[in-house]
Amino acid sequence: MNSPSDSQAIDLFLPDFCSIRIVFGVVVTAELLAFVLALAGTRSSFNVLDNLALTSLFIQWVALSCAAVLCVSRRYLCRLQETTAAAVSYLSLIAVTGIVSEVAWWLLAGSDDTAWGGSHAVFLLRNLGIRLGFRSSMTPNDIRSTLEIPREDHANILKTMQEDDA
Repeated sequence: MNSPSDSQAIDLFLPDFCSIRIVFGVVVTAELLAFVLALAGTRSSFNVLDNLALTSLFIQWVALSCAAVLCVSRRYLCRLQETTAAAVSYLSLIAVTGIVSEVAWWLLAGSDDTAWGGSHAVFLLRNLGIRLGFRSSMTPNDIRSTLEIPREDHANILKTMQEDDA
């Protein structure tokens, strides 16, 4: 016989991450993502198989940790409204990704930095999906990070407007 908590669990829009079929889907999807990222990588100094192994290990670690958090938090998420449950789920996945990224960085701190794409901050921000930053210089030679996007400075815009008025 179904208890009220069982019927609530069925009503949640998220799949049951405690189910072996869902976990298998997470593993397969994560591995396919690892293949795509490893093959699309532009690091010429890094062996492709080494890159695939490291990428696969990291992505599986993140994916299975996220699935475990969603599995454990399912009972709590069932009590929330869908919008709130979605927000809590998303924020918990971001937090898990940040924690796993930090642990991975410190475990491999003695290894070659090019394997992780540069500095510690770049590695963490890239894994958390934070890719944009702005700088006031439009010159292409002034690029200090892949996280920077050039933007037109307000002083340059005012100067152009004053030249147009003159």
